Amino acid sequence: LFPAIGVGAGTLIEDDPRLTSRIEGKDEWCGVRFVMDGLLMTAMERFLPSIYTDEFRDNTIVVTTDAAGTGYIRRLESEGVNVWVLPAENMKVPIVEFRKKCYDVGINGIYFEGGSKLTSELLHTRELDYHFNYRAPILLGDDKAKPVYRGLRIERLSQALRLDSPRHESFGDDQLMRGFLSYPTRLDVDETVFSNE
Repeated sequence: LFPAIGVGAGTLIEDDPRLTSRIEGKDEWCGVRFVMDGLLMTAMERFLPSIYTDEFRDNTIVVTTDAAGTGYIRRLESEGVNVWVLPAENMKVPIVEFRKKCYDVGINGIYFEGGSKLTSELLHTRELDYHFNYRAPILLGDDKAKPVYRGLRIERLSQALRLDSPRHESFGDDQLMRGFLSYPTRLDVDETVFSNE
């Protein structure tokens, strides 16, 4: 369905996901794997995340900024990992420039499995076209938990993002709602959330 998958640095550091397709009875498959890491935090640890050292590492592209250390870039490249360095005004990966680079190399779709920070940035820049929302019958009430989205100022329903042509599916007790994102005419954001975090 998607030729590529993407995560942020925080998700990679916390979860160390494989980012491959593992279907019972079929060989493990790996498309292009993107890691959005403006400062190469994922290359600073003594032990690199598994996607930088596994048999599919040549399918991995770390997207960073010109603020990243060249020593970390060399470290990743010496492992066989590809690195895209994009010019940025701050230390965050410029999402619009990233999309242009993907277009230039023929990557026409990415499934982002991002955490709160990456997903919110994609929404803020209006670079997310289609949204998958998975729900499990588990209720959490932790005050310290990160919200799914943050930094969007929505005071009325007319300011909310909506899904067009939503589809609903069930997988056992879990549910999936998905659809094309429809952005309001004006999207108000809290700029402090999207500053140099």
